[in-house]
Amino acid sequence: MKTKRIMKEQQKKKAKRCGSFALQRLADLCHDMRTPLSIILNTAQLLEEQPGENQERDLAQIRRNAQQLLRLVGNIGDLAAIDEGRVRLHMERVEGVVWLREMGLACAPYARHKGLEFLVVANLKEVWIQCDLVRLERCVLNLFSNAVRFTEPGGLVCLSIEQVGQEAHISVCDNGCGINKEQAKSLFHRFSAGHGSGLGLSLVKSFIERMGGRIEIESEVGEGTRASLLLPIDTKEAHSASTMEALGSSVAGELADLLVSWE
Repeated sequence: MKTKRIMKEQQKKKAKRCGSFALQRLADLCHDMRTPLSIILNTAQLLEEQPGENQERDLAQIRRNAQQLLRLVGNIGDLAAIDEGRVRLHMERVEGVVWLREMGLACAPYARHKGLEFLVVANLKEVWIQCDLVRLERCVLNLFSNAVRFTEPGGLVCLSIEQVGQEAHISVCDNGCGINKEQAKSLFHRFSAGHGSGLGLSLVKSFIERMGGRIEIESEVGEGTRASLLLPIDTKEAHSASTMEALGSSVAGELADLLVSWE
């Protein structure tokens, strides 16, 4: 009887700890949502009180913050789908060099708007990979947004692709503030990030691993960060024209909308 009582007490303590953790994470998410919601509501009120004045700017503000909320909700939904085994990848054959240059064209205006130098480096003719293109783009955008966020104006952000053995290394590098070793240990844990909800890198890791790849991050405090997505090279001979044609519309459309929401 005494043993059962002790076990019940231990279970209660564990449930209480788990409940406290869940409530704290929920509070973190609510905090992340509160800022864009407040901006949306305040801007909408200004439009009601002063219609016609700076309307285009105010509507853009509403759109950016609504997209930020939508992205956060989407991340939560993706994590739930991953946990429940409901994620279905749509794998296709993609030529990485052309795709990376298209990504660079989409990302460059935002980096320069933030006062950063931006480079795209691809010192090879072509490299073919199998991937879920939409999710790979989201992964690269997540790494790019982190690089921009933690690099001061006048700094450098670089997007690159190279072949190392039988892998394609897609990297986002910056010379920003970097992260320390303690932060690096929990970098891919959910809700562990020092800024924001901490969901982005957890999602990147999950998606890339499901494509058969992995993510590596090298960083030094004050020196910058290099985040690399390592994907197996597709050695098949046949090249898919349909995949190449799909790249332009994907980057120019969906990525442009996502970039707007980062301002």
